[in-house]
Amino acid sequence: MVNIALKGDEGGLNLTMEKTKVKRLSDLGGIAGEEVLKEFNFYEHRWRRVLSAYAALEEEFESIFNEFGTVKKPGDVRKFLVDYQKGFAKNKLLATSYKPRNQNELNVLFTRLDALASLAGNWQKSPIRKSWGGANMPKPNASLRLVPGDIYSND
Repeated sequence: MVNIALKGDEGGLNLTMEKTKVKRLSDLGGIAGEEVLKEFNFYEHRWRRVLSAYAALEEEFESIFNEFGTVKKPGDVRKFLVDYQKGFAKNKLLATSYKPRNQNELNVLFTRLDALASLAGNWQKSPIRKSWGGANMPKPNASLRLVPGDIYSND
């Protein structure tokens, strides 16, 4: 990413811009591109992306462990999941949308959630993003978000 400072009458959807200004902006873009090719260290970039992604995963795992790994109060997600599984076994569902087709599917889901919570608990014991110190992690902090997407496009 390169920032080129433009004047108020340059760039954007300025369709009436003079040809000399368009040429000047094009030349500036070329110079910026040359600088990127000369100065950009792809290995540094990739390393920083790895650290940023890892730190975000580690932070998210902390939330996963707190939500799925333990029951701390009656409204916890973990308690809900245990109650859902009991209700499914008795055909008394707490939630009826997107229900598993059978007990085996539900067991697979719960086995995977338990494994994820266990892994998250192990990561939480000694978080690298904290032990390395803030100065050794890229800023700003990255974050993970769940957003709507087409995760089923290969079905």
